[in-house]
Amino acid sequence: MLGVLSALACARRPSSAAPPAPLVVRDVVSMPAVGADVPAVKPPVPLRDPLAPTSLRATVEALAAPSMEGREPETRGDAQARALIESTMRRAGLTAPTGGFQQPFTFENDDEEEVNTANVVGVLRGADPQRAHEIVVVGAHHDHLGREGRRIFHGANDNASGVSVVLAVAEALARRAVALPRTVAFVTFGAEEEGLHGSAAWVRSPPAELPMAQTMFMLNLDMVGSYASDGCLYALHTFRGTPGRLALDALAPAYPDLRIELGTAGDDSDHVNFCAAGVPTTFFYTPDPRCYHRPCDTAARIEWDHLSRIAHLAYDLVVSVARADDLAAHRAAGCHPRAR
Repeated sequence: MLGVLSALACARRPSSAAPPAPLVVRDVVSMPAVGADVPAVKPPVPLRDPLAPTSLRATVEALAAPSMEGREPETRGDAQARALIESTMRRAGLTAPTGGFQQPFTFENDDEEEVNTANVVGVLRGADPQRAHEIVVVGAHHDHLGREGRRIFHGANDNASGVSVVLAVAEALARRAVALPRTVAFVTFGAEEEGLHGSAAWVRSPPAELPMAQTMFMLNLDMVGSYASDGCLYALHTFRGTPGRLALDALAPAYPDLRIELGTAGDDSDHVNFCAAGVPTTFFYTPDPRCYHRPCDTAARIEWDHLSRIAHLAYDLVVSVARADDLAAHRAAGCHPRAR
């Protein structure tokens, strides 16, 4: 995450009711080989439920491993992370848009040097001929801060946690018995930490079959593995009347074990570029004041059970929005509907 959100206060209170049963999904298919032009990294072993704590943990531990060296753009760790994400998308049965799973872009860093990296995207095509052209984007940034000498900034919460949820939701939706009517694009963005460059490149020039004019909604997941810090999941940019707010108002009673704060604006993450382009957004976030942008942001500190519940909620949110009526009208109202 690019910056720290301040002045957030969660107001909702949990219930003692038991959480819903976990999602049941079928077994995955075998993993294809990673191309020889990037370092080979084996994705986590597929487990029965991609939204389960053990599945999410395998992904976070792989992305935040010391060998990834903090996933700074245009480094070996960055290439390894992108290869792992692409392989997981392939294994789940997602398809690549024009240009391939990895969508390269270049940005200028603070030293005025050109840096080359890529976003990674996999697509689930919608099944309804009347609505398949409308797109829901589920995103999270995969980059982090790299290393300083022997100190590695592992970026487990920021943002291997968000990537793990994106990939888990993609796998779960790919196995869904009934396909969603609208197309869902799962995107992991590069170079978020240096200025939201990956999402800016996407909004400026998305793949031809995923135009911004047909992008109806964007869910962003950034730092979702530290629920206990505030005892709260912030669902930011959920302004009244937006698709995310309508869906979460209906879904919240099924998640009495999560305190969900709705309605507040949120900045400094990739949804900002989508919002500026008029796309309604929802931003899932949990604060981590102790280890934000520090080497102590390791997989050992992630709260796996809460991360799993947030992954289930993200799955339900995507299903709800992708099936909703009148998304085009919500899109026309923009990211900040008036008088909401």
